[in-house]
Amino acid sequence: MKNQIKKIKYSPKKIMAWFYVCISVITFVFLVCISIFLYKNFYQIITQSEEILLLRQRVIIETVDMDMFEDVIKKIEEKTKFKKTFSTKSLFD
Repeated sequence: MKNQIKKIKYSPKKIMAWFYVCISVITFVFLVCISIFLYKNFYQIITQSEEILLLRQRVIIETVDMDMFEDVIKKIEEKTKFKKTFSTKSLFD
């Protein structure tokens, strides 16, 4: 094992080459991370807001009659209430 370590020769050129490679990889990863962050947090939000603005122009705005709306909701609730029509006796009594 010691023989293998002694065979590796470090020269200033090799050290600087590995240093430049490491710096390049770190810089590339950093730029990719920044690009993903900017895409998710700025570009997508801008495109979504543009779509919302376009859709607002297409939608017809109508006022809702709240009294009629509440009457309809009450009628739906009355229809969907469970009505107990018969009583059941226990079979084991």
